[in-house]
Amino acid sequence: MGITYCLGKPSPLLPGENLLHTQRWLRLVSSKSFPSYRIAFNTWPFWTFAFEVTNRRFRVVSNIFLITTQDISIWYLGRNPEGDTEAMTGVSIQKSLIGRCIEVKSYNPERSKQWYWSPALTLRFYFKNPEHVERIILDAMK
Repeated sequence: MGITYCLGKPSPLLPGENLLHTQRWLRLVSSKSFPSYRIAFNTWPFWTFAFEVTNRRFRVVSNIFLITTQDISIWYLGRNPEGDTEAMTGVSIQKSLIGRCIEVKSYNPERSKQWYWSPALTLRFYFKNPEHVERIILDAMK
């Protein structure tokens, strides 16, 4: 489904996949997939969030108690591995009361098999200078 859990570090990048950007200092992360809505803060060492931009995907990595890792891969259209249907449907800069953020939207029909998630997922990441990361993602998607 694009989301994996493991003990320790996240899985390495795939062969031929190049890391274009890593963002570790996030003020706030929110996720919405109707009916659920979640907000999280980096509270090291209890819970940390970061994301990576590669030439194939947008990857969110969260670490709980420095032991368990959640790895979310949102693939650019046509670049996903066989069996993973999580695909990016949009990226944009948004403004809210909290500040400017990058908004990443994805769609995965497999997610509807769980009652607490819908196929559409919206992630928002609040950090300094999100426009720079948006340009990197848009260039990588071409």
